[in-house]
Amino acid sequence: MVATRLIPPASRMAPLTPEELQADIRQSDLLAEYGQAVDRESAREILAARVAGAAVPQGAPNSAPHSREEKSVAEMAGAVVRSSVGRTVVREVVRGLFGLLGAKPPRQTTRRKSRW
Repeated sequence: MVATRLIPPASRMAPLTPEELQADIRQSDLLAEYGQAVDRESAREILAARVAGAAVPQGAPNSAPHSREEKSVAEMAGAVVRSSVGRTVVREVVRGLFGLLGAKPPRQTTRRKSRW
């Protein structure tokens, strides 16, 4: 529930009638700027046009992807991850991301020795 204040007789507990709503809309200062409906091109339409424009014709001689470049990038990324420096960087980045998310690593389950 939400608390509201009503000041009788200036307010009422009913929605506006359609005539009152249209009268308020006609008197609004925002009508000049927002009164006209605009049908802009959506992001989906823009992306679809880009994909259609970027499509390579079937008969093109170089229609195969650049596998040599992709392999070299993949090999380079693998080499970085396999190195000790790369592992350290990846570990710290993952820790940082989990720290931003508020996740904490599990606690060690070592038993404390009693002082008694």
